[in-house]
Amino acid sequence: MSTFLTLDQNEIATHIPHRFENMMLDSIDIDRSQFLGHPHLHITENDRLHRQLFFQTLASGERVLMSAISMEIVALASIVSTGQLPPGHLAFFAMISNFSRTGHARLGDVISGEVLKVRDRGGFLAYKGNLKSNNTPICTGDVMAFYADVSQGMPAGEKKEAEIPTLTQNTPIDKNSWHKAPAMVFCDAIRHLADDFSQIVTEYSFPADHPTAQGHFPGNPVMMGVFQWTSVEDAFSVVAKHLRKAGKSGRFVAHGSANLVSAEGHMVAECKEIAVELVIGSGAQPDYADILETRRFAFKNIVYPNNRFYTILDIASIDAQ
Repeated sequence: MSTFLTLDQNEIATHIPHRFENMMLDSIDIDRSQFLGHPHLHITENDRLHRQLFFQTLASGERVLMSAISMEIVALASIVSTGQLPPGHLAFFAMISNFSRTGHARLGDVISGEVLKVRDRGGFLAYKGNLKSNNTPICTGDVMAFYADVSQGMPAGEKKEAEIPTLTQNTPIDKNSWHKAPAMVFCDAIRHLADDFSQIVTEYSFPADHPTAQGHFPGNPVMMGVFQWTSVEDAFSVVAKHLRKAGKSGRFVAHGSANLVSAEGHMVAECKEIAVELVIGSGAQPDYADILETRRFAFKNIVYPNNRFYTILDIASIDAQ
């Protein structure tokens, strides 16, 4: 049997449970002998799976793929290139690390890349990946995954306790004024914002009718892990909007770390050393954050529909570009 094969979307669907918008692969070329995969993806305004949901609008007016979604593509390509999952199993991602973004994939661009399995130890699989847009590099990053038999239920996760800071406000977020679809804004309210912008706490509840819930996963709806990561980016976006109110404008680079903590006080995820670009506009231009780098984002617990959590972001620096 040849170790080289190409899978189309129908064949990819036999390797992963992702459906509808969550099918973020069109095809993939695989070299089984090298544990190597080359994914391909082309999303347009009239995408039949409605995957344009994952695009945001920059200050330039360009619509580009949300930065965190690029690692979802890498993650799916990694699992598919490894082979079919055993019956009753799902792949869960334990960590994203060493992420670096150097560009964007515009709506209508051809996205391609490479994923390589570098380790399989103790039930955890590690991969390295990169993506290109119209053959121009846009990002690199690593993912770690594990397989779990869900025939008897979903993985329990950790019960590590975490502190929730004093919540000083409960200010709703107007998601209709953002640079992306309201469903792609992963904060519902500001619960605390330090006067010097050194800390922000946001709150989010994953709705049962979220557009991605039907395909991630059918019969077992859970919040996509990359959405947890995006909640940190969104907390930075809230800070950008408040910096405008403080008279700031232009482009900045902000650094920080974050914990995601459930309403019950358990760690949901840990984000170490994230850097984002803050774009603060004027007039009707949007204010937003865009992930540049993340050293490590570790997933600790699954977020189910109607679960509520806090994103606690500590900001170390905000510097003008």
